[in-house]
Amino acid sequence: MFSQNKDPKSSSKSVSDSVDVDEGIEYYDKFNTVIGGDSVRYCNGLKCSGLIKDFYPNGNLKHKGYYTSGQLTTTYKNYFDNGQEERSFQIKDPNNASIEIYYKDGKIRMKGDYYKGEPIKWEEYFPNGNMESYEEYTKSLDAYIVSKTFYEDGKPQLLIECIDKKKRLFTSKEYFENGQIKEEGQLVYAPLLSDYQKTDKWVTYDEKGKVLSEETYVKGEVTEEK
Repeated sequence: MFSQNKDPKSSSKSVSDSVDVDEGIEYYDKFNTVIGGDSVRYCNGLKCSGLIKDFYPNGNLKHKGYYTSGQLTTTYKNYFDNGQEERSFQIKDPNNASIEIYYKDGKIRMKGDYYKGEPIKWEEYFPNGNMESYEEYTKSLDAYIVSKTFYEDGKPQLLIECIDKKKRLFTSKEYFENGQIKEEGQLVYAPLLSDYQKTDKWVTYDEKGKVLSEETYVKGEVTEEK
C-alpha cells in the first residue's frame, strides 16, 4: 500500500484510505497532538520524522507535514485529489495554532484559532460563501465572548454577545428567516452549571413583529409574565 523513497528527511507515500475526500480529510488529525490526537505514525517500522508526503493513486499530492517522533509538530497541509488545498494547519507556539479548511472548489469552509488545544475562535461558511457561524471564547475557555449563527442567505439566526465580563452577562437575539426578530433578552453564565440562564426581561414576537409575550427571569426561572 505504501511506497517510500530512501531520503529519511523527505518521505513519500501513496495513500488510498477510505476518507471521503469531497467532504474533507480528517485522517491526519489523530497525529496532531495540539487538537487532541494521540496516535503515532510509523514509516518503515520507525516513528516518522521530518517532512512526510502522501500521494493519491493518480500521483497528486494528498498531504505534506513535518513529523517528530511520529506526530505532527509544526505545519501540515492536505489536498483534494484535484489539487485544491483542503486544509492548512499551523502551530505558532506551544499555546497557539490556527487552521483553515476549504471546500473542493476552493471556497473557505472553516477557519479558527486554538489556544492550549481548544478552539478559541471558530468560523464556518456555507458552500455559497456566506458565513454559517462565528464563535469566540475567553482565554479561560469557560464562556463565549460572542456567538453568531446565520441562515444560508446571510440573514442572522442567533446572536449572543457578552456585555459585562465580570457579571458574565450576555444579550441574546434570535431571528426568523424573514429577518424579523423572534426573541430577545439577556443571559447570565452560571459556571457551576456550565450553562447560560435567562435573566431579566425577555420578549417574544411573531413573524410580523408583533409582541407575543414578555417574561421576567431570575436564574432561568420565570418570575413575572405578561
